[in-house]
Amino acid sequence: MKSAPQKKGELSIKVNKEVVKHLSIGLYRNFALAIKELISNAYDAGATEVKIRLDLKKGKIIVRDNGRGMNYNEFKKEYLTIGFFKMPSKKPDELGRMRIGTFGIGFLAPLPYCKVMRVITKKRGEKTSIEATVQAENFFREGTWDIRREKVKYEIYDSDLALGEGETIISLEGIEPQIAEELRRDPKSGKSKIDQFGGFEKFRWTLGQYAAIQYPPERQDLRKLFDFPNRVPMKLWLDGEEIFRNIPHGVSILEKGEKHFGNIHVKYTIMTPFEPIKPEEARGLQVRMRDVAIGFPREFDVTKLGRVLGKLNMLCGEVHILSGLDNALMVNRDNFNYTKEVAEMYRFFQRLLRKWNDQLYDLHDEDKKVFDALGNLKNDDRIVSSLEKASILHFSKERMRLPDAPITKTKKTKLDAKAQKLVDVLKQKKDTGFKVISKKGRVSAKKAPIKVLPKERSVIVYEDHPEFKETIELEGKKFQVVYDKWDPKSTPYSICKLPKDGSVVFNTSHPLFDSKLSDEVIKKLSLGIVIILKRQRGAERIIRKLNDLLEYTFLG
Repeated sequence: MKSAPQKKGELSIKVNKEVVKHLSIGLYRNFALAIKELISNAYDAGATEVKIRLDLKKGKIIVRDNGRGMNYNEFKKEYLTIGFFKMPSKKPDELGRMRIGTFGIGFLAPLPYCKVMRVITKKRGEKTSIEATVQAENFFREGTWDIRREKVKYEIYDSDLALGEGETIISLEGIEPQIAEELRRDPKSGKSKIDQFGGFEKFRWTLGQYAAIQYPPERQDLRKLFDFPNRVPMKLWLDGEEIFRNIPHGVSILEKGEKHFGNIHVKYTIMTPFEPIKPEEARGLQVRMRDVAIGFPREFDVTKLGRVLGKLNMLCGEVHILSGLDNALMVNRDNFNYTKEVAEMYRFFQRLLRKWNDQLYDLHDEDKKVFDALGNLKNDDRIVSSLEKASILHFSKERMRLPDAPITKTKKTKLDAKAQKLVDVLKQKKDTGFKVISKKGRVSAKKAPIKVLPKERSVIVYEDHPEFKETIELEGKKFQVVYDKWDPKSTPYSICKLPKDGSVVFNTSHPLFDSKLSDEVIKKLSLGIVIILKRQRGAERIIRKLNDLLEYTFLG
Protein backbone atom coordinates (compact mmCIF):
# COMPACT_ATOMS: atom_id res chain seq x y z
CA MET A 1 0.00 0.00 0.00
CA LYS A 2 1.28 3.44 -0.88
CA SER A 3 2.16 5.53 2.19
CA ALA A 4 1.32 9.21 2.71
CA PRO A 5 3.71 11.42 0.73
CA GLN A 6 6.69 12.88 2.63
CA LYS A 7 7.11 15.58 -0.01
CA LYS A 8 5.38 16.69 -3.17
CA GLY A 9 5.70 19.50 -5.66
CA GLU A 10 6.44 20.36 -9.27
CA LEU A 11 9.62 20.10 -11.29
CA SER A 12 10.64 21.81 -14.51
CA ILE A 13 11.90 20.02 -17.58
CA LYS A 14 15.24 21.24 -18.87
CA VAL A 15 16.47 21.02 -22.44
CA ASN A 16 20.16 20.99 -23.35
CA LYS A 17 20.73 23.60 -26.08
CA GLU A 18 23.28 21.36 -27.81
CA VAL A 19 20.69 18.73 -28.76
CA VAL A 20 17.40 20.65 -28.92
CA LYS A 21 17.90 21.17 -32.64
CA HIS A 22 17.62 17.41 -33.14
CA LEU A 23 14.27 17.09 -31.38
CA SER A 24 10.99 16.74 -33.22
CA ILE A 25 7.78 14.82 -32.87
CA GLY A 26 9.02 12.40 -35.54
CA LEU A 27 12.24 11.44 -33.73
CA TYR A 28 10.74 8.02 -32.98
CA ARG A 29 8.25 7.36 -35.76
CA ASN A 30 7.79 3.74 -34.75
CA PHE A 31 5.97 3.11 -31.48
CA ALA A 32 7.91 -0.11 -30.83
CA LEU A 33 11.18 1.84 -31.14
CA ALA A 34 9.93 4.29 -28.53
CA ILE A 35 9.33 1.38 -26.14
CA LYS A 36 12.80 0.07 -27.08
CA GLU A 37 14.26 3.30 -25.67
CA LEU A 38 12.66 2.56 -22.31
CA ILE A 39 14.13 -0.94 -22.44
CA SER A 40 17.57 0.50 -23.21
CA ASN A 41 17.27 2.84 -20.23
CA ALA A 42 16.48 -0.18 -18.06
CA TYR A 43 19.53 -2.01 -19.43
CA ASP A 44 21.75 0.97 -18.56
CA ALA A 45 20.18 1.05 -15.08
CA GLY A 46 21.41 -2.48 -14.39
CA ALA A 47 18.09 -4.28 -14.87
CA THR A 48 18.21 -8.04 -15.30
CA GLU A 49 14.48 -8.20 -16.08
CA VAL A 50 12.10 -5.95 -17.97
CA LYS A 51 8.40 -6.78 -18.13
CA ILE A 52 5.98 -5.11 -20.52
CA ARG A 53 2.24 -5.44 -20.11
CA LEU A 54 -0.32 -4.26 -22.63
CA ASP A 55 -3.76 -3.33 -21.28
CA LEU A 56 -5.40 -1.99 -24.41
CA LYS A 57 -8.89 -2.06 -22.91
CA LYS A 58 -7.76 0.58 -20.44
CA GLY A 59 -5.49 2.27 -22.97
CA LYS A 60 -2.40 1.56 -20.88
CA ILE A 61 1.07 0.10 -21.44
CA ILE A 62 3.33 -0.59 -18.46
CA VAL A 63 7.10 -1.10 -18.62
CA ARG A 64 8.63 -2.34 -15.36
CA ASP A 65 12.28 -3.09 -14.63
CA ASN A 66 14.34 -4.19 -11.62
CA GLY A 67 17.28 -1.87 -12.25
CA ARG A 68 18.95 0.41 -9.73
CA GLY A 69 16.22 3.07 -10.02
CA MET A 70 16.55 6.81 -9.33
CA ASN A 71 16.45 9.08 -6.31
CA TYR A 72 15.05 12.62 -6.27
CA ASN A 73 18.27 14.35 -7.39
CA GLU A 74 18.90 11.92 -10.27
CA PHE A 75 15.30 12.16 -11.45
CA LYS A 76 15.40 15.96 -11.39
CA LYS A 77 18.88 16.61 -12.78
CA GLU A 78 19.27 13.74 -15.22
CA TYR A 79 15.96 12.18 -16.21
CA LEU A 80 14.14 15.50 -16.65
CA THR A 81 17.04 17.12 -18.48
CA ILE A 82 16.58 16.33 -22.14
CA GLY A 83 19.99 16.02 -23.73
CA PHE A 84 21.79 15.29 -20.47
CA PHE A 85 24.94 14.09 -22.20
CA LYS A 86 27.04 11.32 -20.73
CA MET A 87 30.38 10.39 -22.19
CA PRO A 88 30.32 6.86 -23.65
CA SER A 89 31.51 4.44 -21.00
CA LYS A 90 35.01 3.10 -21.53
CA LYS A 91 34.76 0.37 -18.93
CA PRO A 92 31.97 -2.13 -18.21
CA ASP A 93 29.72 -1.53 -15.20
CA GLU A 94 29.23 -3.97 -12.33
CA LEU A 95 27.21 -6.25 -14.63
CA GLY A 96 29.88 -6.24 -17.32
CA ARG A 97 27.83 -3.97 -19.61
CA MET A 98 28.80 -0.93 -21.62
CA ARG A 99 26.23 1.86 -21.31
CA ILE A 100 23.89 2.25 -24.29
CA GLY A 101 22.55 5.77 -23.77
CA THR A 102 24.60 8.93 -24.19
CA PHE A 103 22.19 11.63 -25.42
CA GLY A 104 19.58 11.51 -22.64
CA ILE A 105 16.57 11.82 -24.95
CA GLY A 106 14.90 8.44 -24.25
CA PHE A 107 12.47 10.27 -21.95
CA LEU A 108 10.91 11.89 -25.04
CA ALA A 109 10.38 8.66 -26.96
CA PRO A 110 6.87 7.63 -25.77
CA LEU A 111 5.43 11.13 -25.25
CA PRO A 112 3.79 11.53 -28.70
CA TYR A 113 1.86 8.27 -28.17
CA CYS A 114 0.09 8.80 -24.84
CA LYS A 115 -1.77 11.46 -22.86
CA VAL A 116 -0.03 10.81 -19.54
CA MET A 117 3.27 9.20 -18.65
CA ARG A 118 3.53 8.11 -15.01
CA VAL A 119 6.98 7.30 -13.59
CA ILE A 120 7.44 5.41 -10.32
CA THR A 121 11.01 4.77 -9.26
CA LYS A 122 12.95 3.66 -6.19
CA LYS A 123 16.72 3.67 -6.00
CA ARG A 124 18.47 0.57 -4.75
CA GLY A 125 19.76 1.16 -1.22
CA GLU A 126 17.24 3.91 -0.39
CA LYS A 127 13.88 3.72 1.41
CA THR A 128 11.73 6.13 -0.57
CA SER A 129 10.03 6.06 -3.97
CA ILE A 130 9.20 8.92 -6.33
CA GLU A 131 5.99 9.03 -8.33
CA ALA A 132 5.83 11.66 -11.05
CA THR A 133 3.12 12.50 -13.57
CA VAL A 134 4.06 13.87 -16.98
CA GLN A 135 1.17 15.42 -18.95
CA ALA A 136 2.46 14.23 -22.31
CA GLU A 137 -0.40 15.65 -24.36
CA ASN A 138 0.52 19.18 -23.23
CA PHE A 139 4.02 18.89 -24.69
CA PHE A 140 2.98 19.51 -28.27
CA ARG A 141 0.97 22.54 -29.21
CA GLU A 142 0.18 23.06 -32.87
CA GLY A 143 3.13 20.89 -33.90
CA THR A 144 5.79 22.84 -31.97
CA TRP A 145 7.86 21.94 -28.96
CA ASP A 146 6.82 23.71 -25.76
CA ILE A 147 8.48 21.52 -23.16
CA ARG A 148 10.05 23.97 -20.72
CA ARG A 149 6.73 25.62 -19.84
CA GLU A 150 5.35 22.33 -18.52
CA LYS A 151 5.64 21.21 -14.90
CA VAL A 152 5.97 17.64 -13.68
CA LYS A 153 4.09 16.93 -10.48
CA TYR A 154 5.73 14.49 -8.07
CA GLU A 155 5.38 12.82 -4.68
CA ILE A 156 7.97 11.14 -2.47
CA TYR A 157 6.80 8.38 -0.12
CA ASP A 158 8.09 5.34 1.79
CA SER A 159 8.51 2.32 -0.44
CA ASP A 160 7.30 -1.24 0.23
CA LEU A 161 10.34 -2.66 -1.55
CA ALA A 162 13.31 -4.06 0.36
CA LEU A 163 16.23 -1.68 0.90
CA GLY A 164 18.48 -3.56 -1.54
CA GLU A 165 15.92 -3.58 -4.35
CA GLY A 166 15.54 -1.02 -7.10
CA GLU A 167 12.69 -0.50 -9.53
CA THR A 168 11.35 1.76 -12.23
CA ILE A 169 7.79 1.56 -13.53
CA ILE A 170 6.73 3.64 -16.53
CA SER A 171 3.00 3.63 -17.19
CA LEU A 172 1.85 5.09 -20.50
CA GLU A 173 -1.80 6.01 -20.06
CA GLY A 174 -4.36 7.24 -22.54
CA ILE A 175 -2.61 5.51 -25.42
CA GLU A 176 -3.46 7.18 -28.72
CA PRO A 177 -6.33 5.30 -30.48
CA GLN A 178 -4.27 4.59 -33.59
CA ILE A 179 -1.63 2.80 -31.47
CA ALA A 180 -4.20 0.55 -29.80
CA GLU A 181 -5.83 -0.09 -33.17
CA GLU A 182 -2.47 -1.00 -34.73
CA LEU A 183 -1.62 -3.42 -31.90
CA ARG A 184 -4.97 -5.19 -32.37
CA ARG A 185 -4.64 -5.42 -36.16
CA ASP A 186 -5.07 -8.92 -37.65
CA PRO A 187 -2.36 -10.37 -39.89
CA LYS A 188 -2.63 -9.97 -43.64
CA SER A 189 -2.21 -12.79 -46.13
CA GLY A 190 1.40 -13.93 -46.33
CA LYS A 191 4.20 -13.01 -43.97
CA SER A 192 6.97 -11.91 -46.29
CA LYS A 193 7.07 -8.44 -44.67
CA ILE A 194 6.50 -7.30 -41.09
CA ASP A 195 3.66 -5.04 -42.26
CA GLN A 196 1.81 -8.27 -43.07
CA PHE A 197 2.18 -9.47 -39.46
CA GLY A 198 -0.57 -8.92 -36.95
CA GLY A 199 -0.08 -5.71 -34.96
CA PHE A 200 1.01 -7.45 -31.74
CA GLU A 201 3.34 -9.80 -33.66
CA LYS A 202 4.95 -6.85 -35.48
CA PHE A 203 5.44 -5.03 -32.16
CA ARG A 204 7.01 -8.15 -30.65
CA TRP A 205 9.25 -8.72 -33.69
CA THR A 206 10.54 -5.14 -33.63
CA LEU A 207 11.42 -5.38 -29.93
CA GLY A 208 13.18 -8.68 -30.61
CA GLN A 209 15.19 -7.06 -33.40
CA TYR A 210 16.30 -3.95 -31.51
CA ALA A 211 16.43 -4.64 -27.77
CA ALA A 212 19.55 -5.62 -25.82
CA ILE A 213 18.42 -9.18 -25.16
CA GLN A 214 19.79 -12.69 -25.66
CA TYR A 215 19.80 -14.98 -28.68
CA PRO A 216 17.31 -17.86 -28.35
CA PRO A 217 18.45 -20.87 -26.26
CA GLU A 218 18.75 -23.11 -29.32
CA ARG A 219 21.36 -20.76 -30.83
CA GLN A 220 24.19 -21.42 -28.41
CA ASP A 221 26.61 -20.91 -31.31
CA LEU A 222 25.58 -17.24 -31.58
CA ARG A 223 25.49 -16.75 -27.82
CA LYS A 224 29.04 -18.07 -27.59
CA LEU A 225 30.25 -15.99 -30.53
CA PHE A 226 28.88 -12.61 -29.42
CA ASP A 227 28.56 -12.83 -25.66
CA PHE A 228 31.07 -11.62 -23.10
CA PRO A 229 31.86 -14.09 -20.29
CA ASN A 230 31.40 -11.57 -17.46
CA ARG A 231 28.35 -9.78 -18.84
CA VAL A 232 25.01 -10.38 -17.10
CA PRO A 233 22.27 -10.60 -19.75
CA MET A 234 18.89 -8.90 -19.54
CA LYS A 235 15.61 -10.76 -19.99
CA LEU A 236 12.55 -9.21 -21.59
CA TRP A 237 8.93 -10.34 -21.21
CA LEU A 238 5.91 -9.18 -23.18
CA ASP A 239 2.59 -10.11 -21.58
CA GLY A 240 4.24 -12.97 -19.69
CA GLU A 241 6.18 -14.47 -22.62
CA GLU A 242 9.95 -14.08 -22.85
CA ILE A 243 11.25 -12.44 -26.02
CA PHE A 244 14.55 -13.45 -27.58
CA ARG A 245 16.55 -11.84 -30.34
CA ASN A 246 15.17 -12.48 -33.84
CA ILE A 247 17.07 -15.09 -35.81
CA PRO A 248 15.56 -16.25 -39.14
CA HIS A 249 14.43 -19.87 -39.02
CA GLY A 250 16.94 -22.54 -40.02
CA VAL A 251 19.95 -20.30 -40.70
CA SER A 252 23.44 -21.81 -40.86
CA ILE A 253 26.65 -19.88 -40.28
CA LEU A 254 28.64 -19.44 -43.49
CA GLU A 255 31.42 -17.29 -42.08
CA LYS A 256 32.39 -15.64 -38.80
CA GLY A 257 35.31 -13.47 -37.83
CA GLU A 258 36.76 -10.26 -36.42
CA LYS A 259 38.03 -7.25 -38.32
CA HIS A 260 39.62 -3.84 -37.67
CA PHE A 261 38.99 -0.72 -39.76
CA GLY A 262 41.30 1.89 -38.27
CA ASN A 263 39.98 2.33 -34.72
CA ILE A 264 36.81 0.36 -35.46
CA HIS A 265 36.80 -3.21 -34.15
CA VAL A 266 33.96 -5.53 -35.20
CA LYS A 267 32.93 -9.14 -34.79
CA TYR A 268 30.60 -10.56 -37.45
CA THR A 269 28.84 -13.57 -38.88
CA ILE A 270 27.22 -14.27 -42.27
CA MET A 271 24.29 -16.74 -42.29
CA THR A 272 21.72 -18.28 -44.62
CA PRO A 273 18.73 -20.67 -44.48
CA PHE A 274 19.41 -21.56 -48.16
CA GLU A 275 16.05 -20.06 -49.11
CA PRO A 276 14.66 -16.49 -49.22
CA ILE A 277 14.58 -15.04 -45.70
CA LYS A 278 11.25 -14.05 -44.20
CA PRO A 279 10.36 -11.42 -43.27
CA GLU A 280 12.22 -9.35 -45.86
CA GLU A 281 13.26 -6.87 -43.16
CA ALA A 282 15.55 -9.56 -41.68
CA ARG A 283 17.64 -9.76 -44.86
CA GLY A 284 21.06 -8.18 -44.76
CA LEU A 285 23.44 -7.63 -41.87
CA GLN A 286 22.17 -6.30 -38.55
CA VAL A 287 24.66 -3.84 -37.07
CA ARG A 288 24.69 -3.73 -33.27
CA MET A 289 26.51 -1.47 -30.90
CA ARG A 290 26.56 -2.22 -27.19
CA ASP A 291 24.01 -4.97 -27.85
CA VAL A 292 21.39 -2.66 -29.42
CA ALA A 293 20.48 -2.69 -33.12
CA ILE A 294 21.52 0.35 -35.16
CA GLY A 295 18.64 0.58 -37.61
CA PHE A 296 17.25 -2.46 -39.39
CA PRO A 297 19.54 -4.95 -41.23
CA ARG A 298 21.34 -3.41 -44.18
CA GLU A 299 22.99 -4.52 -47.43
CA PHE A 300 25.73 -1.86 -47.26
CA ASP A 301 24.59 -0.45 -50.63
CA VAL A 302 25.80 -3.56 -52.46
CA THR A 303 22.73 -3.38 -54.73
CA LYS A 304 23.90 0.00 -56.03
CA LEU A 305 27.07 -1.44 -57.54
CA GLY A 306 25.49 -2.28 -60.90
CA ARG A 307 25.17 -6.04 -60.46
CA VAL A 308 22.06 -8.10 -59.79
CA LEU A 309 22.75 -10.37 -56.82
CA GLY A 310 20.06 -13.04 -57.07
CA LYS A 311 20.97 -14.85 -53.84
CA LEU A 312 21.21 -11.71 -51.68
CA ASN A 313 17.70 -12.39 -50.38
CA MET A 314 19.08 -15.56 -48.74
CA LEU A 315 21.79 -13.79 -46.73
CA CYS A 316 21.59 -12.37 -43.24
CA GLY A 317 23.96 -11.87 -40.34
CA GLU A 318 25.20 -9.80 -37.43
CA VAL A 319 27.90 -7.14 -37.18
CA HIS A 320 28.76 -6.16 -33.61
CA ILE A 321 30.73 -2.94 -33.11
CA LEU A 322 33.10 -3.73 -30.25
CA SER A 323 34.84 -0.34 -30.21
CA GLY A 324 35.69 2.73 -32.23
CA LEU A 325 32.33 4.29 -33.19
CA ASP A 326 31.21 5.85 -29.90
CA ASN A 327 31.34 9.40 -31.26
CA ALA A 328 30.01 8.59 -34.75
CA LEU A 329 26.53 7.42 -33.70
CA MET A 330 23.69 9.71 -34.79
CA VAL A 331 21.15 10.99 -32.27
CA ASN A 332 18.35 8.67 -33.41
CA ARG A 333 20.76 5.71 -33.15
CA ASP A 334 19.81 4.42 -36.60
CA ASN A 335 23.10 5.15 -38.38
CA PHE A 336 26.66 6.45 -38.13
CA ASN A 337 28.36 9.55 -39.46
CA TYR A 338 30.14 8.56 -42.69
CA THR A 339 33.81 8.68 -41.68
CA LYS A 340 36.77 7.21 -43.55
CA GLU A 341 36.77 4.16 -41.26
CA VAL A 342 33.00 3.68 -41.67
CA ALA A 343 33.42 3.81 -45.47
CA GLU A 344 36.15 1.16 -45.24
CA MET A 345 33.88 -1.04 -43.13
CA TYR A 346 31.04 -0.64 -45.66
CA ARG A 347 33.32 -1.68 -48.54
CA PHE A 348 34.44 -4.78 -46.64
CA PHE A 349 30.89 -5.98 -46.06
CA GLN A 350 29.92 -5.13 -49.65
CA ARG A 351 32.66 -7.48 -50.85
CA LEU A 352 31.63 -10.12 -48.32
CA LEU A 353 27.99 -10.09 -49.41
CA ARG A 354 28.98 -10.29 -53.06
CA LYS A 355 31.34 -13.18 -52.34
CA TRP A 356 28.66 -15.20 -50.56
CA ASN A 357 26.09 -14.39 -53.24
CA ASP A 358 28.44 -15.98 -55.79
CA GLN A 359 29.20 -18.95 -53.55
CA LEU A 360 25.51 -19.63 -52.98
CA TYR A 361 25.11 -19.81 -56.75
CA ASP A 362 27.97 -22.34 -56.89
CA LEU A 363 26.46 -24.41 -54.06
CA HIS A 364 23.09 -24.35 -55.80
CA ASP A 365 24.60 -25.64 -59.06
CA GLU A 366 26.49 -28.39 -57.21
CA ASP A 367 23.36 -29.47 -55.34
CA LYS A 368 21.40 -29.52 -58.59
CA LYS A 369 23.89 -32.00 -60.07
CA VAL A 370 23.56 -34.25 -57.01
CA PHE A 371 19.74 -34.24 -57.20
CA ASP A 372 19.97 -34.97 -60.92
CA ALA A 373 22.32 -37.89 -60.22
CA LEU A 374 20.10 -39.24 -57.45
CA GLY A 375 17.23 -39.48 -59.92
CA ASN A 376 14.24 -41.26 -58.40
CA LEU A 377 15.78 -43.57 -55.83
CA LYS A 378 13.24 -45.22 -53.53
CA ASN A 379 15.05 -43.98 -50.43
CA ASP A 380 15.42 -40.49 -51.88
CA ASP A 381 14.01 -38.61 -48.84
CA ARG A 382 16.14 -40.53 -46.33
CA ILE A 383 19.27 -40.16 -48.44
CA VAL A 384 18.69 -36.43 -48.99
CA SER A 385 18.12 -35.95 -45.25
CA SER A 386 21.42 -37.63 -44.38
CA LEU A 387 23.28 -35.57 -46.99
CA GLU A 388 21.68 -32.38 -45.65
CA LYS A 389 22.65 -33.18 -42.04
CA ALA A 390 26.23 -33.68 -43.20
CA SER A 391 26.09 -30.28 -45.01
CA ILE A 392 26.80 -32.00 -48.32
CA LEU A 393 23.45 -30.81 -49.66
CA HIS A 394 22.20 -27.33 -48.78
CA PHE A 395 19.23 -26.43 -50.97
CA SER A 396 15.92 -28.27 -51.02
CA LYS A 397 14.95 -30.28 -54.09
CA GLU A 398 11.97 -27.96 -54.57
CA ARG A 399 14.37 -25.08 -55.24
CA MET A 400 16.21 -27.02 -57.98
CA ARG A 401 13.52 -26.76 -60.70
CA LEU A 402 14.71 -30.02 -62.19
CA PRO A 403 13.02 -30.72 -65.55
CA ASP A 404 11.17 -34.05 -65.75
CA ALA A 405 12.06 -34.74 -69.37
CA PRO A 406 14.51 -32.27 -70.89
CA ILE A 407 14.73 -32.15 -74.67
CA THR A 408 18.27 -30.82 -74.79
CA LYS A 409 21.31 -30.65 -72.55
CA THR A 410 22.64 -27.22 -71.63
CA LYS A 411 26.14 -28.69 -71.34
CA LYS A 412 27.80 -31.85 -72.59
CA THR A 413 27.41 -34.52 -69.92
CA LYS A 414 28.98 -37.90 -69.44
CA LEU A 415 26.62 -40.79 -70.10
CA ASP A 416 27.37 -43.38 -67.45
CA ALA A 417 25.87 -45.72 -64.87
CA LYS A 418 23.79 -43.98 -62.16
CA ALA A 419 26.11 -44.99 -59.33
CA GLN A 420 29.22 -43.75 -61.11
CA LYS A 421 27.52 -40.48 -62.03
CA LEU A 422 26.57 -39.93 -58.38
CA VAL A 423 30.11 -40.72 -57.21
CA ASP A 424 31.50 -38.23 -59.72
CA VAL A 425 29.21 -35.34 -58.73
CA LEU A 426 29.74 -35.95 -54.99
CA LYS A 427 33.51 -35.84 -55.52
CA GLN A 428 33.14 -32.58 -57.42
CA LYS A 429 31.44 -30.83 -54.48
CA LYS A 430 33.83 -28.37 -52.84
CA ASP A 431 34.78 -28.00 -49.19
CA THR A 432 32.49 -30.70 -47.78
CA GLY A 433 35.29 -32.41 -45.87
CA PHE A 434 33.78 -35.79 -46.80
CA LYS A 435 35.56 -38.57 -48.67
CA VAL A 436 33.45 -40.35 -51.30
CA ILE A 437 33.99 -44.12 -51.36
CA SER A 438 32.66 -46.34 -54.14
CA LYS A 439 32.06 -49.97 -53.15
CA LYS A 440 31.38 -52.83 -55.56
CA GLY A 441 29.79 -56.16 -54.82
CA ARG A 442 26.35 -57.57 -54.23
CA VAL A 443 24.25 -55.73 -51.66
CA SER A 444 20.74 -56.27 -50.29
CA ALA A 445 17.90 -54.15 -51.63
CA LYS A 446 16.89 -53.52 -48.01
CA LYS A 447 20.10 -51.62 -47.45
CA ALA A 448 20.29 -47.94 -48.43
CA PRO A 449 22.28 -47.43 -51.66
CA ILE A 450 24.13 -44.49 -50.06
CA LYS A 451 25.45 -44.31 -46.51
CA VAL A 452 26.71 -41.15 -44.80
CA LEU A 453 29.19 -41.68 -41.94
CA PRO A 454 29.52 -38.28 -40.18
CA LYS A 455 32.16 -39.39 -37.65
CA GLU A 456 34.33 -40.94 -40.35
CA ARG A 457 33.61 -37.96 -42.64
CA SER A 458 32.85 -40.27 -45.52
CA VAL A 459 30.04 -41.17 -47.94
CA ILE A 460 29.76 -44.72 -49.22
CA VAL A 461 28.05 -45.39 -52.57
CA TYR A 462 27.20 -49.06 -53.19
CA GLU A 463 27.62 -49.28 -56.96
CA ASP A 464 25.88 -52.64 -57.41
CA HIS A 465 22.86 -51.80 -55.29
CA PRO A 466 19.58 -52.73 -57.04
CA GLU A 467 18.46 -49.10 -56.75
CA PHE A 468 21.22 -48.11 -59.15
CA LYS A 469 20.06 -50.54 -61.79
CA GLU A 470 18.73 -48.11 -64.35
CA THR A 471 15.50 -49.00 -66.11
CA ILE A 472 13.56 -47.48 -68.96
CA GLU A 473 9.89 -48.09 -69.69
CA LEU A 474 8.39 -47.95 -73.16
CA GLU A 475 5.31 -49.49 -74.81
CA GLY A 476 4.25 -50.89 -71.42
CA LYS A 477 7.47 -52.84 -70.96
CA LYS A 478 10.34 -52.12 -68.55
CA PHE A 479 13.93 -52.72 -69.66
CA GLN A 480 17.08 -52.79 -67.56
CA VAL A 481 19.61 -50.35 -69.00
CA VAL A 482 23.15 -51.48 -69.79
CA TYR A 483 25.90 -49.33 -71.32
CA ASP A 484 28.55 -50.61 -73.74
CA LYS A 485 30.70 -49.39 -76.61
CA TRP A 486 30.94 -50.56 -80.23
CA ASP A 487 31.59 -49.15 -83.68
CA PRO A 488 28.28 -47.55 -84.77
CA LYS A 489 29.03 -48.38 -88.44
CA SER A 490 29.54 -52.07 -87.78
CA THR A 491 25.84 -52.88 -87.27
CA PRO A 492 22.39 -51.49 -88.09
CA TYR A 493 21.86 -51.29 -84.31
CA SER A 494 24.23 -48.34 -84.05
CA ILE A 495 22.58 -46.67 -81.02
CA CYS A 496 20.99 -49.52 -79.06
CA LYS A 497 20.24 -53.21 -79.24
CA LEU A 498 17.93 -55.63 -77.45
CA PRO A 499 19.48 -58.86 -76.12
CA LYS A 500 17.16 -61.72 -75.22
CA ASP A 501 17.67 -61.22 -71.45
CA GLY A 502 15.16 -58.34 -71.27
CA SER A 503 17.72 -55.57 -71.13
CA VAL A 504 18.54 -52.75 -73.52
CA VAL A 505 22.15 -51.94 -74.34
CA PHE A 506 23.07 -48.38 -75.37
CA ASN A 507 26.20 -47.54 -77.31
CA THR A 508 27.91 -44.74 -75.34
CA SER A 509 30.35 -44.18 -78.21
CA HIS A 510 27.60 -43.09 -80.58
CA PRO A 511 28.04 -39.39 -81.51
CA LEU A 512 24.40 -38.57 -80.64
CA PHE A 513 25.27 -38.93 -76.96
CA ASP A 514 27.74 -36.09 -77.39
CA SER A 515 25.12 -33.85 -78.97
CA LYS A 516 22.94 -31.27 -77.24
CA LEU A 517 19.98 -33.63 -77.41
CA SER A 518 18.99 -35.03 -74.01
CA ASP A 519 20.31 -38.52 -73.28
CA GLU A 520 16.81 -39.61 -72.21
CA VAL A 521 15.34 -38.48 -75.53
CA ILE A 522 18.04 -40.33 -77.50
CA LYS A 523 17.46 -43.52 -75.51
CA LYS A 524 13.68 -43.43 -75.90
CA LEU A 525 13.79 -42.60 -79.62
CA SER A 526 16.36 -45.27 -80.48
CA LEU A 527 14.69 -47.90 -78.27
CA GLY A 528 11.28 -47.07 -79.74
CA ILE A 529 12.59 -47.54 -83.26
CA VAL A 530 13.98 -50.98 -82.44
CA ILE A 531 10.85 -52.13 -80.57
CA ILE A 532 8.48 -51.05 -83.35
CA LEU A 533 10.52 -52.44 -86.24
CA LYS A 534 12.36 -55.48 -84.91
CA ARG A 535 9.71 -57.96 -86.12
CA GLN A 536 9.07 -56.25 -89.45
CA ARG A 537 10.41 -57.62 -92.73
CA GLY A 538 13.63 -55.79 -93.59
CA ALA A 539 13.82 -54.44 -90.03
CA GLU A 540 17.60 -53.96 -89.97
CA ARG A 541 17.60 -51.90 -93.20
CA ILE A 542 14.79 -49.62 -91.90
CA ILE A 543 16.42 -49.29 -88.46
CA ARG A 544 19.69 -48.26 -90.10
CA LYS A 545 17.92 -45.63 -92.22
CA LEU A 546 15.99 -44.21 -89.24
CA ASN A 547 19.17 -44.05 -87.16
CA ASP A 548 20.88 -42.28 -90.05
CA LEU A 549 17.94 -39.85 -90.11
CA LEU A 550 18.41 -39.13 -86.38
CA GLU A 551 22.10 -38.42 -86.98
CA TYR A 552 21.36 -36.17 -89.95
CA THR A 553 18.66 -34.26 -88.03
CA PHE A 554 20.55 -33.68 -84.80
CA LEU A 555 24.18 -33.78 -85.91
CA GLY A 556 23.87 -32.13 -89.33
